[in-house]
Amino acid sequence: KELSPKSANIDNLGDQHESIYNKQMKLNEREVTALVIEYKEATRDSIFFVYEDLLVMVRCNSDVWSDQWFSTLSFDTISK
Repeated sequence: KELSPKSANIDNLGDQHESIYNKQMKLNEREVTALVIEYKEATRDSIFFVYEDLLVMVRCNSDVWSDQWFSTLSFDTISK
């Protein structure tokens, strides 16, 4: 929002967006704030969050990213 005020964001939905909002989530023993983007016509939605120093984007059917799925998600095995 601060980088590009006219771009689609929480306070300014684009034509293709149903909803854009922040969501608190628990990921394998840590809390993150995720940006969720729901689209009007697409079958897959997007969710973005920062996990330590990684920017993660998941794009899939929203039924997939249940609390159970995210609770087991971890990137701890990725070499730095």
